[in-house]
Amino acid sequence: MCPVLLDQVKLIGFTDTEREITAYLIAGSTNADIARRYGSSEYTVANQVQSIFRKLSVRSREELVQSFKPKQSNCTIQYQYEQSE
Repeated sequence: MCPVLLDQVKLIGFTDTEREITAYLIAGSTNADIARRYGSSEYTVANQVQSIFRKLSVRSREELVQSFKPKQSNCTIQYQYEQSE
């Protein structure tokens, strides 16, 4: 397995929150999971997810994951987010 960091070029124009949510989506988190992390509603997260889909020109979580998947099929995707303090 070969870990791959999210392609930062694809995330240009994203807010910090959108970058974090993208990482959670790729990791398989549900809207409810993400909402709990942020203390917001699932409706708010759903809106943010739709915004991410539009920016990446994808229509589903599966397409989103595939858009970050490396060409080698045996690789996994990893994302490390370091919050600035």
